[in-house]
Amino acid sequence: MAKNKHQNHKKRRESTVQSAKKIAKREEARRERKLQKRKRILKVTALAAAAVVIVGAVSFSLYKLLQNNGVFLRANVAAESKHFTISNAMFCYYYDSCYKSYLDYFESSPDGPGFDPDKKLKRQTTEDGGTWYSYFLNNTTEAVETVLKMCESAYDKGFQLTDEQRANCQKRAAELDRSKMPSGVRVEDIAAAMELEELAASYHKYFTDQISITEDAVDAYYDDNPAKYLTWDMLCYTFSWVKDNSETTSDDGTIRVNLNSEQATQYANELAAIDDPEEFTDYVSNFLTTVKKNSKEDAQKIVNAMKLSTNGVSYSDEIAEWVLKDNAKVGETKIITKEGYDSHQVYLLTSEPKRNESETVDFRTIVLSYATAGSEADAYKQAESVLQEWQQNGADEAAFADMATKYSEDSLTYANGGLSFGYAESASTYGENVHDWLFEEKRAYGDYSILKAPDASNGNGAIVIAYFVEDNPYVVWQNQVYKDLYNAEVAKLDDANKLQRVSFHDDNLQKLDF
Repeated sequence: MAKNKHQNHKKRRESTVQSAKKIAKREEARRERKLQKRKRILKVTALAAAAVVIVGAVSFSLYKLLQNNGVFLRANVAAESKHFTISNAMFCYYYDSCYKSYLDYFESSPDGPGFDPDKKLKRQTTEDGGTWYSYFLNNTTEAVETVLKMCESAYDKGFQLTDEQRANCQKRAAELDRSKMPSGVRVEDIAAAMELEELAASYHKYFTDQISITEDAVDAYYDDNPAKYLTWDMLCYTFSWVKDNSETTSDDGTIRVNLNSEQATQYANELAAIDDPEEFTDYVSNFLTTVKKNSKEDAQKIVNAMKLSTNGVSYSDEIAEWVLKDNAKVGETKIITKEGYDSHQVYLLTSEPKRNESETVDFRTIVLSYATAGSEADAYKQAESVLQEWQQNGADEAAFADMATKYSEDSLTYANGGLSFGYAESASTYGENVHDWLFEEKRAYGDYSILKAPDASNGNGAIVIAYFVEDNPYVVWQNQVYKDLYNAEVAKLDDANKLQRVSFHDDNLQKLDF
């Protein structure tokens, strides 16, 4: 029995050992399998990582390729209206045009453009803290909005470019310098942008060319609105009052005498009884020095300011009605007392209402100031240089207009090619020398001259290059009426454009590399 137990125990022990060995083998096998699996995982992971690197490299290269080819520039929409779309690539042309125009304008300025053209504009700030990119972007978006709105108005009227105009856009696009634009901008992008620009300009010209203002229309509009075109002269002095008539002394020791209501009324009535301009002036001068205790110098300044000469709509409604409807006569006076103003205004009519019958001319100018050039002599040299460039570019009126747009400092006319339309013989804007040259009887179309204008009305000496266009057939008042009627017709196009909607994609615009 004991032997059997021993044998059984031995068998169990051997069985246990065998089991342990089996378990160890299985564990070793499991560890081996786990190690092999880990190796396979590491191998796969390494391959995957390599694949990511390879794919990333390919993606970056593809991105640069697409960027350089302009795929993204053409895919991203910068601005759009109902029927027209401007891609980022097309927008680059408008932006570049705005940028170049700015550089051309400040080319001769001693202060320069205000930024470094060789550095990214997004990294340079203006005086107000914004970037130069934003500055040009804002100006460009305004221009683009105008173009798209005009194009939509053209579309509504079925107006289209001719094949010749499109071909010309293609030609100009191919010749344009693209060195400052992103590399992906192609000729076809510029041509497409130019076509929209051309469509807008052509439709505007077409619309304005259709405007016809007849002499009968001018006469009829004048008859309905005489106050706008009749001018007359007056003297006016104002008597103000306060509750008491005590004297006051200013910080500089000057004594000021205040009138009460009764005193102001008395003096106003006395002045209104005078019908002679010289006596009217003498009364006010004496009142200022003896009653108000002004110095003679100050009194004279006030007397000089009493002289008024303007058209009917510039006077108060009461005065315009008194002169035009009540047919006031020269020498008559009128007192105007406005509620709440504590004053009496005394008016003396010194001339009858009349239209300005001065003869007029049309001409173009390029104004070059002494201040910008540095001196009168430098401005004259610049004028000679501009004339030489004009002669090389055709020496005709169109070329002169281009030169005026490029060089003239006259803020009122440079954008219009320097054109002064209906310039009156009584005007003095450009000074005596220019006036005398313009109104010489021998003056003919195409005449030009370099003239000094030290007495120009803006107070700054300048050299003026003048180009004579023609004797205007209308006198001043007729041109005034014509201009108002013409502007009213143009306003119809402006109203139509205001109804057009344009949207900009700012997120895409910020992707442009300038």
